[in-house]
Amino acid sequence: MNVFVAGGSGVLGSSVVRLLVEQGHVVTGLTSRESKRGAIERLGARTAVADALDAGALRRVVAEAEPEAMLSLLTRLPRRGPMTVRDLKPNVVLFSKGTANVVAAAKAAGVGRLIAQSIIFRYGYGDLPGILTEETLPQARAPARFAQSSLDGLRDLEHMVLAVDGIVLRYGLFYGSAAGHMATMETMLRRRVPVIFSPERGALSWIHVDDAASATVAAFERGKPGEVYNVVDDEPVSFADFVREFASVIDAPSPRSIPRALMRPFMRYAALFSATSVRASNAKAKRELGWSARYPTITEGMKELARPAA
Repeated sequence: MNVFVAGGSGVLGSSVVRLLVEQGHVVTGLTSRESKRGAIERLGARTAVADALDAGALRRVVAEAEPEAMLSLLTRLPRRGPMTVRDLKPNVVLFSKGTANVVAAAKAAGVGRLIAQSIIFRYGYGDLPGILTEETLPQARAPARFAQSSLDGLRDLEHMVLAVDGIVLRYGLFYGSAAGHMATMETMLRRRVPVIFSPERGALSWIHVDDAASATVAAFERGKPGEVYNVVDDEPVSFADFVREFASVIDAPSPRSIPRALMRPFMRYAALFSATSVRASNAKAKRELGWSARYPTITEGMKELARPAA
C-alpha cells in the first residue's frame, strides 16, 4: 500500500516508517526540514518536505505522493521533553491547525485511511480515578488553567480525525533509547540535579517507542475506522518510580527530590504531569488489533538502556 507518514523523521515516525518499509509498503515520510531528508531515505522511504502548518504546501506534497493511507504522527516538543508552559505551545498548534491541514489534505487526495497520534493526557490532568478505557469520558476542564489549551487542542484533534472515520491512538509517555528526553534525564541524574518532586503522587501509563511503533502498524492494518485505542504498556507507574528504575539500570546516583512547591513557579507543567494519575487500559488494543507490548512494563523496557559492565 502507498502510505504517507506525517512526522516521518520524528522519534515515533521514523520507527513506523522503518516497519512499514520492511513490510513492503511504499512509504513517503513528511518532514519540515530538508536536513532530515537523508535520514528518511536511508530507511527506504521517499521524502516530502513541507511544514504541516502550511496548508497549501502540505496539500501539494500529499497529492504528489498519491497515498492510499495517511498516518499523522506530528509532534513539536523540545528534545529534552516538555517542562514549562512555553514548551507546550508549538505542539498545541499542531494539535489544532496541523491536524486540520492533515485532514483537509487527506480528503483532497482521496485518502481512504487516516490514523492520528493523540496522548493519554486527553483524559485530563490531576488525580483521575480508576483504570481509564476508551469509553471513559475525558476531563472537560484542566485543574490548572495553563494546561487547558493542551486539553482543548487534544479534544479538537480527536474530533477532527474521528469525524472522517479516522483512527485515534492515545499513546502513553514515550521512553527508550530513541527518546531524546532520556539523555537529558541521564545528564541530570549524573549531575545530581533533583528530578523527583515531593510529595510523590500520581501514576502514569508508559510505552516504549518500539512498542508504540508496532501498535501503530497494527492499527494501520487492523484498526476499525472511527475508533480510539489506548497504546500503553501493562503497568502504570509513578514518574518517581520511573526515574528510580532508569537510574538503577544506567548505574546513576540515587535520584534526588525537591519540594513541588519550590519548582511549581518555574516548571509548572512538569510539576503538574508528575502529580497526575492517568492509568489507561490497553485491553482494547490487545483485543482488536492483535497487539501486545514487547516490553509489558518499564522493568523489561529499561533493560534496553542498561550500560554494559566495564
